[in-house]
Amino acid sequence: MRRISSALAGLFSFAFIVTTLLALLLTGIDRQLMDADLYKEALREEQAYGRMPRIFAEQIVLSVNYNPCNENPLLCENASAEFRACARRTLGEDRYQALSNGRDYPSRPELQLLQPCMQQYGANLTVPAVNVGPGENPLPTAPPHVQECVRQALGPEVYDALFNEQRLSSEDEREQIAACFRQAGLAVTTEPAPRYLRNLTVANWEEILADIMPPEELQRIVEEILNQTFRYLNGQKVQVNLPMQNVRERIVGEGGMNALLAIIGAQPPCSQAEIQALERLVEGYSGQVSLCRPPDELLARMHPMLQEQLQLTADQIPDQVVILSSDSAAGTPKPGLRILRLGMRLSPDLPLLCLLFVTLLAVRTPKTWTRWWGIPTFLAGLAATILAASLAAIFEQTWILILTGSLPPYLSPGLIELGHNLAGYLIHSLLEGFVLGGIILGVLGLAAWIGSYFVRFDEPVAPIPRLLQK
Repeated sequence: MRRISSALAGLFSFAFIVTTLLALLLTGIDRQLMDADLYKEALREEQAYGRMPRIFAEQIVLSVNYNPCNENPLLCENASAEFRACARRTLGEDRYQALSNGRDYPSRPELQLLQPCMQQYGANLTVPAVNVGPGENPLPTAPPHVQECVRQALGPEVYDALFNEQRLSSEDEREQIAACFRQAGLAVTTEPAPRYLRNLTVANWEEILADIMPPEELQRIVEEILNQTFRYLNGQKVQVNLPMQNVRERIVGEGGMNALLAIIGAQPPCSQAEIQALERLVEGYSGQVSLCRPPDELLARMHPMLQEQLQLTADQIPDQVVILSSDSAAGTPKPGLRILRLGMRLSPDLPLLCLLFVTLLAVRTPKTWTRWWGIPTFLAGLAATILAASLAAIFEQTWILILTGSLPPYLSPGLIELGHNLAGYLIHSLLEGFVLGGIILGVLGLAAWIGSYFVRFDEPVAPIPRLLQK
């Protein structure tokens, strides 16, 4: 019975070590990662608010100009049915579906497997599709037979007006233009980003974003959202709102005008026809004109009209935008989250329960008590310290080998770097508490273990060992 009792006590000692590590991790998550102040501190320490205009500018430019066809030939709009059938046979149904739906990107070996299909059926896969979206004018660079097709479909007068960019094309006219390009065997796309957005560089976007949302205003909004989010997660708030009042004020103020002037300044100079169209707009006549850079004198006269457009834009922005709400699907996990957090807070009871069983099964004297408590506590502290160092190394290796390799190509390097820095800061903060708890446990356990050699009391102290001894 003594051997069985000691074996069971050993199992509970091992369980104590495991549950102690789990309790240290869960309590650290509950006290640190569920606190808005940690995220505020991380953003301030990484100087995120000063970096965000540049990061967002890089991301916008990359998103506007990103062509998925360069990364995945199955996403090309002009991929032929023969090429797709060949790719399906080569890759298999599962990988073909994953790649053709954009859920994944082909690996280098898969691209090599697709080379025969591309050589036989996809010679023009890397050729971008013709853009006939709003604000675009593909006619000047179209082949002569396409131009003639459009002229016959729309009539000479309409064709000349569109060709010379005297006005924007209507939806019906764009459909006619697209039909002519398709008849010529050319792929057609409606680019979501207008041409005037693609004319903006990273520096232009950085200036625009800084005018509309300066770092101090961005910090105020982000920290307010963080406060609301964690109050929502703690059940203290029914919804999270994004305040938009200051954004509206900046749009109609100097910041909005500077941003609009920066957009106009990045465009190519207006043609004579566009200048005449703008003159008519300034004089109060209605009409359409593509965005271009007018002469300074005309731009100065356009200021009241631009201010009116900014006011119309601001009027369409609500006072606040609901991000999370208990009435939406986003609010359904709240009961589960509360149960999870309750489990985190009660997790320290598990190692204490294990120690209780160890005491009942194996502790007979003060000497055995200090050893049966001291040795597992020391080993738990030592394991926590080693585990923290291992997790820090694993995080870096995981980021380098796995996360970086699987991140979408349309994410800018600045955004990836900021995400890595913030994640590293949060992990480092969590592991600091983990190591501190491990050191405290290790010191206490080692002290009890060493102290057991100086204890001379042999009187039994636990009821179950005493019964076994009799």
